[in-house]
Amino acid sequence: MGLGLAAVLLLAGQVLAGSGHFWLEADFKGQRLNVHGEKATLGNWSSRISSYRIDATAECVVCKSSRFEGEYLYLEAGSSAEELPPGWNNRIRSIKCAKKGYFTQNPLAQGKGAAYEHPHFAGKVLHLNTHTQLADLTKRDINNRISSIRLGPGIECECFKAKNYTPASDTLKLDPETSENRLNEEHWANKVTSIRCWPAGESGAGEAVQESETKERSGTVIQRKEK
Repeated sequence: MGLGLAAVLLLAGQVLAGSGHFWLEADFKGQRLNVHGEKATLGNWSSRISSYRIDATAECVVCKSSRFEGEYLYLEAGSSAEELPPGWNNRIRSIKCAKKGYFTQNPLAQGKGAAYEHPHFAGKVLHLNTHTQLADLTKRDINNRISSIRLGPGIECECFKAKNYTPASDTLKLDPETSENRLNEEHWANKVTSIRCWPAGESGAGEAVQESETKERSGTVIQRKEK
């Protein structure tokens, strides 16, 4: 079915760049934690961070729960804070830092997509393209673990909660250039068991859509783009 590299699972952190620096105390004092890539859990640093400084070439997202769950805060490139905003001091439990633009700009090329294990495009990634046909993810590590997804231009995808692209009455349709960092807001986090993609403008079966035969598919449609 032409799966090949489209179904290879890689650690997203291996291809990211950028660093953030975090301190135990306000005013950049005390021990410092340097984050390059992602930390789904912080160990002894969990719920102890009080100030930060982000490199000019990086941007970060910090979350109040491990594995990038819960309330989150974006830290812009070159930003710093001697004290964290109200409600955030000693509350950070996971951090992801990446090259500037990673969170705010969709980096994917024509016809490419990616589904991620964690929110905010973190964790393992399932690479997608216009020929992806994955009818059964139950034997893969990422089954029922997809929590964020991105599509580049020229590709559309559809997600299902069961094998073999079922049920047809409850699907998640993803338009070109979708950038959805938290599928839990769509009630789809950790629920995808089959997924298929095709070139934009064609039907989900991979055949060109004829205007006279076009039928509206039921389900959730995501068209939002990250700004």
